[in-house]
Amino acid sequence: MKRIVFLGIILISFVQSSFATFVQSTCGSSKLCLFKPSGCTPYVNCSYAMSYQADDSNVYLEIFGQVQASSSVWVAIGFSTDTIMGRDSVVLCADLEGTGKFNGSLAYNPGKSNRPVSMAEDVENEMIKTVTSGYTNGTLYCLLERKIAPISGVNTDQVFDLSNPYYILMASGKIEYEQTMVHNMDPSNNLFPYISPNPVNLLQMKSKRSESDILSGYQLRLEPSPEHLASVGLQERQFPQQQQPFTQSPQFQPQTSQPQGPQGPQGSVKYKADLLKVHAILMVIAWIFFLPNGILVGAFFKRHWPNTYIFGGNIWFQFHRVFNIIGIACTIAAFVCIFVREEWIWVGPSPTKTTQENQSWGSVHAILGLLACVVAWAQPLNAVFRCHPASMFRFIYNLIHGFFGLGALLMAFAAIMIAAVHFKTAFTNSDAVEGIFIAFLCVFGVCFIILLLLSLGHWYKSRRNVTAVDMELVQSNGKRHVTLAPETIRTHRIMNVVYLFFFAVSVGATVAIAILIGLVKVQ
Repeated sequence: MKRIVFLGIILISFVQSSFATFVQSTCGSSKLCLFKPSGCTPYVNCSYAMSYQADDSNVYLEIFGQVQASSSVWVAIGFSTDTIMGRDSVVLCADLEGTGKFNGSLAYNPGKSNRPVSMAEDVENEMIKTVTSGYTNGTLYCLLERKIAPISGVNTDQVFDLSNPYYILMASGKIEYEQTMVHNMDPSNNLFPYISPNPVNLLQMKSKRSESDILSGYQLRLEPSPEHLASVGLQERQFPQQQQPFTQSPQFQPQTSQPQGPQGPQGSVKYKADLLKVHAILMVIAWIFFLPNGILVGAFFKRHWPNTYIFGGNIWFQFHRVFNIIGIACTIAAFVCIFVREEWIWVGPSPTKTTQENQSWGSVHAILGLLACVVAWAQPLNAVFRCHPASMFRFIYNLIHGFFGLGALLMAFAAIMIAAVHFKTAFTNSDAVEGIFIAFLCVFGVCFIILLLLSLGHWYKSRRNVTAVDMELVQSNGKRHVTLAPETIRTHRIMNVVYLFFFAVSVGATVAIAILIGLVKVQ
């Protein structure tokens, strides 16, 4: 009797620990499949895979993906109206509690983050069911059953009706503190998310069979093994003992031999991608070329070319004003582009968002960019109320105007650096952009310090009467003429060389980064 009980316990443990296998041979007959990379084999060289079929009320989803641990990890499918993360409905399979038990749940991407859908437990249990799930050899597999249409009590803005076609997004990542962490962000890594090239109709393979008949078609309670892989048509392939990172480049096309979803219009996707490109290029032009040059000239070149006027104003002032106005116009246009792309929805920090969302790089980039632009826009307005150059209070205005101008520039530099490091898909070569921008920052910093020291040194010598001073004469016709001292001329020449060097670097950096943005292809 004890032996029978012991055997029963072993049998139950085996059934509970084993799980279904992703069977590729039935793709195209009883279910439709997507793979990354195209033509890969699950458990051998696939980063991600999914299958789908439906009955009258449910969609049956197999989710397969490489993961980095046997617990506290997740794999997910996103349903999106475009090829960009944001405002997507998500089916998540995750071990949120770190116990090694994986369950399906519903989630939503409000922007560049993920949050669970808030609903009653009984409603979620009816909306999504975990048929089976499990981890093996560096991969996670989940078979989930999800209602096609949201039922009563479900937010339809977060849980989509799957009778409509959607772009499919697949990704995996880690769990920390029962929250999903960001997926891999390196496009050259095999764990970088999959994006379907076209919208997919999840009801394309619709069955009239019952739920039990459909589920019986899956290889339930069968763990992957060399023998099983051979039995499902994968002869002469050895099941790897340990999954290793793949060296091949990611491919974003599903396996072409399998039936695909409808060829939906690509116009809206390209439109959004183009808006993002224009936003990025305009910000680069503004904050790497026009505004830094305008700031340097306004800060250090007020006493240069004192007898040269353009349209009735000193050359330095006209240069400072024109470059800053053009730069500000670029930021306004870039601001409009990104808000149109995001459908006028703020993607930065908000009291309604979680701490994780507010601290995400996308959120930090957004708030830094907004603050930089707002301060830049305010600079011409406070310039209108500046006092006369001869006023004893003019130095206060100069300090405030310079402080906010430099502060806006530094915030913009930080926002651009975040984009270069963390938004790799926005560039054809993010490493090159990062290197170019770091070099630009170093040149700007060195040139700024040199110009500052030269200006302070010349001011100190003038105050102490160490050298000959500049002479200002008022002619009979009322015009003023300034004769610069030899020491002043030498100092100005050095400053001119330093500035021209920075000007050339800013032109090169702007053109190079703009090209690396513009050449990005829409996947």
